[in-house]
Amino acid sequence: MKGYAITVMLTSNNIEHCTRPMKSPDLVEPLLLFNRNTDESGAEEIECRRGICRYCGAFGVCNQIGLPFCTCLNGFEPRSPKDWNLNDFSGGCLRKATLQCGDEDGFLQMQVVKQPDYQQSLNFQSADDCKLSCLKECSCNAYALNTSCIVWNGDLFNLQQSPDGDNRRSIQLRLAAYEISSSGGENEVTTAELIDIT
Repeated sequence: MKGYAITVMLTSNNIEHCTRPMKSPDLVEPLLLFNRNTDESGAEEIECRRGICRYCGAFGVCNQIGLPFCTCLNGFEPRSPKDWNLNDFSGGCLRKATLQCGDEDGFLQMQVVKQPDYQQSLNFQSADDCKLSCLKECSCNAYALNTSCIVWNGDLFNLQQSPDGDNRRSIQLRLAAYEISSSGGENEVTTAELIDIT
């Protein structure tokens, strides 16, 4: 990743931790974990556990099961395609369409195994009330109804594609209404399956 110094530390159980400075000089970002295993022939196999701590940036999805390392959520695109081509995904993703901040927006259901951090719980028990509370807040980017209404304001971080068979939940990702209709409607469940890894 051009322009970043990578620090590598090897622990006693052969887990390699890599960090790099983030764009803000006072922050350090855990980047990758490598599990070093040696087979009988002495060859070293390195297993990469991707997506540690905002590796794919805001609204980015870390791919643990294949390439590319990072993709954007439905309705989003890389903030800097040039950086992404250099495998620097830290800038994350931007919306393709501007939200209208009202009824012109809709929600696309995303399957997750763990919901993102930095959530806010609201005292609503119905899905309609939960949805309306998110629509009223321009900063609300997703909501879910579990035992109560949960909303996420601001950027979503640390999303990761989940292996098949995980215990999934759903969140509703806010998009412009026309993006919902092109995806098959608000009740359509997207094929992207995400987890939060923090």
